[in-house]
Amino acid sequence: MAERKQIWRRAYLASRAARRIAHSRLPLTLQDIRQIIQAIPRSATIAGYLPLSSEVDVLPLLREWVEGGGTALVPTPAALTSGGRSSPQWQRLSFQEGEDGCEEQTPECASGTGDGPPLGVLSEASLILIPGLVFGRDGRRLGRGAGWYDRALSQATQGAILVGVCHAGELVEAMRVPIEEHDRLMDFVLTPTELVICRRTNL
Repeated sequence: MAERKQIWRRAYLASRAARRIAHSRLPLTLQDIRQIIQAIPRSATIAGYLPLSSEVDVLPLLREWVEGGGTALVPTPAALTSGGRSSPQWQRLSFQEGEDGCEEQTPECASGTGDGPPLGVLSEASLILIPGLVFGRDGRRLGRGAGWYDRALSQATQGAILVGVCHAGELVEAMRVPIEEHDRLMDFVLTPTELVICRRTNL
C-alpha cells in the first residue's frame, strides 16, 4: 500500500507541476461551503491552511470567517519550513494592513507580536479545511507523505467536520485512492467548482 501511495503522489505532483496551477486564480469563499457552515455558530473556530503555490486558496474564505466574528486557525510557519515534519501546532489568523496600504494575511501568535506560542489547539475547531494531492468521492485522502495532517487530526474532536480541499482534476471516484488503516476519511471534499458529500453528518 505504501508503494501504491508513492506512485499516486508522484503522478499528482507531476500533474500539478506540468499544469503550473496558481492558487490565486482559484480562491474559495464562505459561499462555497454555505451548506456546511449554516449549522456552525458564527463565533466558532474553524481551521484552515496557508496555501502553497499549487494549492487551492482558502484565505478569502478564512478572512470572511474572521471578519464575521469567528476564529480561524492555521498551522504555524514551522509546518511549511519543515516540509511537514514538524510537530502540529496552530495559531490564529489575522488580517493586517501592509506597509503599502494593501491588506495582507498575517498569522499572529498568542503574544500578538508574532513570536509567542501558538494560540489554540485543533480540538477547538468545529470545521477543518485540509489540503491534499488527491481525494476520492468517498472521503479518501492522499497527502504529500510527511504525515503532518495524520498527526494533526489526532488532536481533532470526533465531531469536527473534515473538509478536504483540492483542484477539480484531483477528485476521483470512490474506492480508488489508496489508504491505510490510520488514514481518516473526509466528511466533504471541496473543489473550486463542487462540494461533495462523502459521509453522513448531523448537518
